[in-house]
Amino acid sequence: MRVVWALLLCFLSCSAMNPLESRLDRQMKFWQKRLGLEDWNLSLRVVRQSELDRDTWGAAEWDPDAKTGTISVLDPRDYNLKGGELKLDMECTIVHELVHIQVSPLAARDEHVREEVVNKLMAALMNRACPN
Repeated sequence: MRVVWALLLCFLSCSAMNPLESRLDRQMKFWQKRLGLEDWNLSLRVVRQSELDRDTWGAAEWDPDAKTGTISVLDPRDYNLKGGELKLDMECTIVHELVHIQVSPLAARDEHVREEVVNKLMAALMNRACPN
């Protein structure tokens, strides 16, 4: 009987989003719609720095044919920001990764050129500079 309760407790705690994930998921859905990506099935993960490339705050993986993808955002425990700046930068990361998905058909050869375009679009959409 203890095993059943343990499995039930794990299922409930593992499947429910925490408040941070819920807020970030709502932000992602808002920006997904604003960017015209509402026909995509996207999910969001909060991940530790060890799961991301060095000096990055997020990442996106997607399948353009299936219109599915996952956006990973750096866990607040690994951030160099706090409070309002942290919340803003996490939203900026979400928008940044969604813009990557939006412009992926362009497939520029030079990674630095792609990053520059994505950052310019992100800043324009956010209507403000971002902390990182």
